[in-house]
Amino acid sequence: LSWQRGLFPKLQLSDLCFRGSFQLLLLWLEKRASYAAGNRLAHLESIDLHRLPMLTDQHVHRLLKLCPNLRSLNLSGNEESLTEKVLDILREMRPSCLQTLALPLLRASHFRIVCTLGVFPSLT
Repeated sequence: LSWQRGLFPKLQLSDLCFRGSFQLLLLWLEKRASYAAGNRLAHLESIDLHRLPMLTDQHVHRLLKLCPNLRSLNLSGNEESLTEKVLDILREMRPSCLQTLALPLLRASHFRIVCTLGVFPSLT
């Protein structure tokens, strides 16, 4: 019932359990958000996208726009699909509730990573 109302608190996908199109899933989430107040998925607090080869930086940007109360984000294992641009997206979007963040091993400078993590004082 809570899923039907858009009140699901966690989204967990990996290449082991999800073989579908991430683009289609994202479109479905955006459609669900369009029914909610403010066009957001306010109850979605945890997103685990470990090792999804179809995940892109733009997908992460769109997800962050949908989830204002995101507390946990796992992007680990996506070295092949994400770039250092995801750091810029995180700095730009600044999910204010974010407490846990797992990043893939990116080819980014130490300074760039530290600057990104610095905007989230409550990260553990």
